[in-house]
Amino acid sequence: PEMAKDLGLLVIRVGIGLTFVKHGWDKLMGGTQTWQWLGQQMHFFGITFLPIAWGLAAACAEFGCGIALVAGIWTRAAAFVLSDVMIVAL
Repeated sequence: PEMAKDLGLLVIRVGIGLTFVKHGWDKLMGGTQTWQWLGQQMHFFGITFLPIAWGLAAACAEFGCGIALVAGIWTRAAAFVLSDVMIVAL
């Protein structure tokens, strides 16, 4: 039973990580137009400066933290950063 639980958690972590890697990669490859659109979503929080930088940061966070989840390193920090990105997306 314990091994099955561990295997299930591994599958979930890797699956979520790969999803973030794929979506982060697509956003990174979208270029400045995509980053601009992503960064403009920060206006809901009253932040209107440097939208391209915010968009690039979000794309890098999805891609890099997704890799960290898949690799099983810095998982808590990666999950925290990804939860912040997803709060903005929500």
